[in-house]
Amino acid sequence: MHGANGTSPRASPRGPFSAAVAGSLLLLGAGGALGLALGTLVFAGDPAGFLLHNRIPGVLRDRILALAGAVAVVFAVGPVTAWLTGRIGTIRLREIGLRLSPLLPAGLAGLLFDALVWAEARLTHLVLCALLAWLVQRSLRARELAPPLGAERWIAERARASRLGARARALVSRPAFPLLLVLCAAAAYASWFSYVTLEAHWNGHTRSYDLAIFDNLMWNLVHGGAFLRSTPAGGGLYSHFARHATLIAYAFAPFYALHPAASTLLVLQAIAVGCSALPLFFFARLHLGAWLAAGIAVAFLLYPPLHGANLYDFHFLTTSPLFIFSVALALETRSRGWLALAVALTLTVREDAAPAVAVLGAYHVLTGRRVRAGSVLFLLGTGWFALMKFVLMPMAAPGSDYASIYQGLMPEDATGFGGVVRTLLGNPSFALASLLTLPKLEYALLILTPVAFVPLRRPIGALFLAPGIFFTLLSTEYEPTISIAFQYTAFWSPYLFVATVLLLRADSFEPPGTPGARAARVGWLGAFAAMTLLCSYQYGAILQQSTAEGGFYEPFPFATTRLDLARRELRDEVLRALPPDAAVVASETVAPHVSNRDTAYTLREGARDAEYVVFSLVSEAPGELEVLRPLLLSGRYGVVAANRAYALLRRGAPATDNARVLQNLR
Repeated sequence: MHGANGTSPRASPRGPFSAAVAGSLLLLGAGGALGLALGTLVFAGDPAGFLLHNRIPGVLRDRILALAGAVAVVFAVGPVTAWLTGRIGTIRLREIGLRLSPLLPAGLAGLLFDALVWAEARLTHLVLCALLAWLVQRSLRARELAPPLGAERWIAERARASRLGARARALVSRPAFPLLLVLCAAAAYASWFSYVTLEAHWNGHTRSYDLAIFDNLMWNLVHGGAFLRSTPAGGGLYSHFARHATLIAYAFAPFYALHPAASTLLVLQAIAVGCSALPLFFFARLHLGAWLAAGIAVAFLLYPPLHGANLYDFHFLTTSPLFIFSVALALETRSRGWLALAVALTLTVREDAAPAVAVLGAYHVLTGRRVRAGSVLFLLGTGWFALMKFVLMPMAAPGSDYASIYQGLMPEDATGFGGVVRTLLGNPSFALASLLTLPKLEYALLILTPVAFVPLRRPIGALFLAPGIFFTLLSTEYEPTISIAFQYTAFWSPYLFVATVLLLRADSFEPPGTPGARAARVGWLGAFAAMTLLCSYQYGAILQQSTAEGGFYEPFPFATTRLDLARRELRDEVLRALPPDAAVVASETVAPHVSNRDTAYTLREGARDAEYVVFSLVSEAPGELEVLRPLLLSGRYGVVAANRAYALLRRGAPATDNARVLQNLR
């Protein structure tokens, strides 16, 4: 057997002392890390107290350290003794350390798989995960460059010769199996998120902002209402187009028309997000092969920021990965028809989904892959965004351009996006300072750690970060844009996974085809897999449901309690007295249950011309009590149905029960 430098370890039993030290330290470190993780699991009865607050009896601390030391010695004593006695050379000792070095991050990983413990220290957990990603990448790369151990060869030979190994190889070789895996994963995702979001909706955890807005918009659209009319936000005084150019609503309309209700939108969203894995798989298969592509697609479905967006009501933006991945795929397959359709759907999702078309086009231009098509898409994406955002949408309602979420970047004498751009270009140091905050650092780690920072491998990856940086990290004084619990993570998820596929291609590692390039790729793939599992377990909504967040709920309420069932019955009891076509104003969590009609206002915005008022006796949003009290005191509306949790008023009804309901408001 020969070492990495081509010399025989037996011919040079000692060799460079530094190589012996490196090998010994790697063995001690691997064993010590494994022992530390094992000791923490066995002796730390209160892991949170130990890991986060250093609270543990001295005797137990000593046992943890003793176990870590003992395992470290066990790992090192055999190879080091063999080196000292001349049975192996210095190079071989180092190679043994390198082959076992992946146990070093494995020990750290064991400490990080505790969702409830790390829920109290998210930033610390994320920093440790980032360190773990680096350790996995480096250790797997080093392991690949060292020749295998004798025990590894023996196990591999036995596995190849066994019946189980033959069956496994036959299974892996079947081309349909990776696609079948992705189909099953997509179906499972769609089923699970349909179930949990419907359950949350029935339990009263969806809101007027935003589920009722889109439900009312879709109801009016399929029933011939005015252009993108939605009454919960702004009372229908102007088209929802002024807020967002969600022209894709027309594509969703035939499906919504089958059952016009908010619940339909929740199911459609879960299906659209689940199906996003399919174009991602086909796109990745062109670059990585079928099994790696299947792994990437499943990792996308496990991506925690995707879960948070899916759990928060309904948004067309959350469905955008389906169309963005389709654009990426169509560009690779050179199908003009599919490309035109995918681009059209992406542009109409929302005005701020158009940059995806520009980014994909710019990538093909900068890499010289499809320069003409890429140039057209870049101009189309940027032009569409500018036309919608700065020309057509302001015509629907001036001043509704959402520039307020960048208020901290706005010069004192300016308004609108023009002022923000002036700050970005004229005072970049101030703009940078707005990025360097702990909440934004935590958010950036939540976004990038699950993909093991793969998009940062090469400078071209920065192109895919641009939309997320502009639409989320540059925002100020608006917390939802820097939370993984809202729809704004869609400015990251499809871009990062396209970049991940492109930067895990074999030819993206240099020098291409060399052992070093292959080893580096193995390292990044291992880090990506490790971070997918670890971060999805800690922050996602599939592997466990204790810490996932969605919308304004942290953690998200997955279970249905007896109280939920009781409130459902009380709400339904009151809503049975509400005519299906009456103009109504509703409190925040009641609105999504009555928004499938022509006119459904949001209570905190005022009663307007509503004939009915339905609300929870417990205030659900700021401003609701300020609207309700005058309505009840004036006698313009009277109680027609009420119980201990909800009440329904009708304009002109007798006000005999108003005082009782008013007394119960809280």
